[in-house]
Order: sequence, then structure tokens, then C-alpha cells
Amino acid sequence: MPTLHFLGIRKSTIKKLPPFSYLFNWRDARVYSKVKKEIEIPYPVRDISNEEGSISLNINQREASIYFRKFPASDLAVFNQVFLRNCYHSIVEEMQKHFSANEALNIIDAGANVGYASVYFHLFFPSAFVISVEPEESNIGQLKKNIEANGFQHHEYIQGALWNRSAFLRIVKDFRDNRQASFTVKESDTTTGIRGYGFEEIMNLQNWAEVDLLKMDIEGSERFLFDTDANADAILSKIKFLAIEIHDEFDIRHTIYEHLKRNGFHYFEFDDLTLAVNYKKLNNVRH
Repeated sequence: MPTLHFLGIRKSTIKKLPPFSYLFNWRDARVYSKVKKEIEIPYPVRDISNEEGSISLNINQREASIYFRKFPASDLAVFNQVFLRNCYHSIVEEMQKHFSANEALNIIDAGANVGYASVYFHLFFPSAFVISVEPEESNIGQLKKNIEANGFQHHEYIQGALWNRSAFLRIVKDFRDNRQASFTVKESDTTTGIRGYGFEEIMNLQNWAEVDLLKMDIEGSERFLFDTDANADAILSKIKFLAIEIHDEFDIRHTIYEHLKRNGFHYFEFDDLTLAVNYKKLNNVRH
């Protein structure tokens, strides 16, 4: 999207200047109140500041504290998807048929945003080790806050993106609503502060041979990971469960389905996600 200007001044600068700052703050407060009411959060919500709040919730008989940034951040929309619509419940329920709650699972959360899915997985599998991968700096800050607030020990953060090879990337804010949950990345010809990591490269950080669950919500970049049989197989041959949001703007859904079937996965749709299970691999799981 083009950068918005008024009289040659960037919109991001205008928002900080009185009287415009008061108007934008008033608008944001009104929208935040409206969004909070529409979502109907059934948990205690605490306002920490004009920019941030927290929610105390109970999931799977475990207490958790969740921090969120208020509108115009998209955190409450993501909270709604993960904790109220329970978009990952079906894949977790399927995993519980094969793994005990205290199993030391290997989980990668690619496109971790502010860490809500990572928290969700920790609440069901407290002994799991979760690697959260997120390219955007402010999201990483919130992600760390949400993980550390709940005392999860088995966790690693990567400020970067899951990619089809090791590369330098740049953030592009031209996808969907251009808010914090819709950043995407593109490869850069120059050195940047954001790394793209190949799947095996991420696994090697913890010397993993396989991944039990790969969650992938990477705003269309899945098209670069499933563009060839070789790229797709490099990931699918190493995982047991997959939860992926396929972004249909890039016409990749049918191709991903074909890769899943070729690699022995059964898949189904739930909410905005495609959830896939490799039962052949799970037949080798021993309790």
C-alpha cells in the first residue's frame, strides 16, 4: 500500500502531533471498546494503559495471562481466533490421541505473531519445546512478554521467517489489512536485519530429527515453501501434524493438497485452517 501523506507529511508523523494525536487516540479508544464488546471476551480484561491490556484466562484447567495491544493493533482479532474460536483445538485434540500431556514434543510456530498459538500449545503440552518464528520486531516484543509472563521454560524465539532456504528478507506491508497480523516478507538482494531460515536450519537449532507439530500462518509465503515437490517434501517428510492457514490470494491451495496426499497426510478444514495428520508416521510412536 502507498504511504499516506497530508501536506507532504507522513500519516505516522501526523498521528503524533496535537491536535491530530488526540483525534486518533479518541478514534482508537472508541474502536477498541467496540471490538472488545463485539468479541465478547468471557474472561477478566484489565486495561494497563491507553495502548495495552491483559486478559486472565483458563484453558485446559491451566491459568494463563495474555497481553494485547489495543486498536489499531490486530491482537484482539488474533486472540479471538486462537482462544475464543479455538482454531487449534481440533489439531490439539487429534494430537492428544497419540501423545500424553507431558510428552516432550517438538513444535514450530511459524508466523508466531504475538505468541497466542505458542501459549495455547504450551497449555496443552507443558513439556513441549516450542520454537516461535516471527519477523516483525514489535510482534516479537509482545511474543516474549506473553511467553515469559506464563513462565514457559522450553521455548526459543527467532526474529526471522520460515523460508525455502537461508536468505535475507525484508518486511512488506501490502497484504490484506496491513496490520500486525498481516505482515509478509520478500527476499532481499542486500543484507537486512531479518533472516529467512530453511526448515531444516530451524530444526538444527535444537538438533531435532523430526517435528511433531508445525503451525504455519505466514501470510502467503507458504507459496515459496510448497512451490516444488522438493521444497514441500523437505518439510512434510519431517513432520507428523500440520496446521496451516492457506492464503487463497496466491492460488496455492490445490498444490498444497497434492503435496499432502503424496506425503501420506490426511487433511481436513477447520475455521480458516487446513489441519493435516500423517498417520503412517504416528504408527511408529511409542508411549
